[in-house]
Amino acid sequence: MTWIVTCDGHEASLEFPTHADYEIERIAHSLAQINRFNGHAVRPYSVAEHSLLVLDIAKHELKLDANGQMAALMHDAHEAFIGDITTPMKELLGSPIRSLEMRHSHLMSLRFGYHVAMTMNHYELKMADMMALAVERAALLPHKKPCGTPSTPWPYVCLDFGSSPFLIRLRDKLMSPDRAQESWQHHRDRFIETFQHLQLERAELSRERLGPCFAEEAR
Repeated sequence: MTWIVTCDGHEASLEFPTHADYEIERIAHSLAQINRFNGHAVRPYSVAEHSLLVLDIAKHELKLDANGQMAALMHDAHEAFIGDITTPMKELLGSPIRSLEMRHSHLMSLRFGYHVAMTMNHYELKMADMMALAVERAALLPHKKPCGTPSTPWPYVCLDFGSSPFLIRLRDKLMSPDRAQESWQHHRDRFIETFQHLQLERAELSRERLGPCFAEEAR
């Protein structure tokens, strides 16, 4: 058995996915209930909430346009089918799990039309993801071992919070009691609403870029 049942009863193949498997409501529903860090954060913290954080960084800190923002929002959307596997576990599992992730991620990017943005903004998206990870560790994970010695550094997370007041604000928001009280349904709905808003922004951006071409052809 290499298929799963989604929240609306659809049967999706993990080995041979199709465009029909990927609906934004299914994706958001799942991501809003999948906990990051194997559930070891100080509060329930979902992939959907993480994705919205990465989007905030991509938009406000890295100044990506609507296409780049969509790629940021959807960068972990494949986890709605694969699950959120921690980086250390991926290192142990090796190429098979990475190949499966890439298959779903690529097909999903084609389904929703952000594959070009994923490629063009690869460096910026990776940076936004790493910034989000640093913010999350500072806000949601313990800083010291039981004996009181400093925690082991994560080699791929290096961020000077003092250089970015915006990231400090994001860290404080993640730690706030109000944020902790938000339900998984809230993050599901925010994910869907943000996706729909970005779809409209992307359409408008395309019209703006294609406008001069149409005007030239009309002459």
